[in-house]
Amino acid sequence: VNTKKYTYSELNNEINIYTSGISTSPAVFKKKADPQEYEPRFQVSTSAMGDYYGKMTELMEEMLFHSDFSDGKRLREIFMMLRSDMETGFDYHGHELVMRRVGSFFSQANRYQEELSGVEFYDHLNNLLKNFDERIEEVKAGIQRAAQLIFTTQDLVVAITTEQERQASVKQTVVDFLVEIPKADSVVSEKVKFILAKRQE
Repeated sequence: VNTKKYTYSELNNEINIYTSGISTSPAVFKKKADPQEYEPRFQVSTSAMGDYYGKMTELMEEMLFHSDFSDGKRLREIFMMLRSDMETGFDYHGHELVMRRVGSFFSQANRYQEELSGVEFYDHLNNLLKNFDERIEEVKAGIQRAAQLIFTTQDLVVAITTEQERQASVKQTVVDFLVEIPKADSVVSEKVKFILAKRQE
């Protein structure tokens, strides 16, 4: 989507020039002590060569904190591309899809992952696209609210890999980036508890 400084095509060009890409994805981590317990996370990863790390964090900041979700037409395009990518993945990774689907019948963590990226999510996506025009304002507000809740300092973990000689300067760049991250509201997260049962497939 467009951001405060860039159109989405300009942002994509900048990301391709200065980084290896900026990827985002939801993730679920099972707890070792109890496999039924899990921690949902949202991962953002990127890399840059040489002295481009300053530009890299600038682009991350622009993407995470200044995205404009008001363009309904662009949101529809993104959802349609996501659906197309998922359908292509079904052909090439069907066995993984089935394993995750079966696991969702008896594991809270696997069921959560299924809702995020499995058949269940694909069904949600199809239903959304079928009624997109009627739900467009709800979708815009929901995405904006989700971004405000996710991209904060709450439970933030940062991992850096760099060369020894650039360690100090990279660390300072990351510290400067962290200062710009919004502080978390006093929001108490609630664990989702699914009713696990065999479903007719």
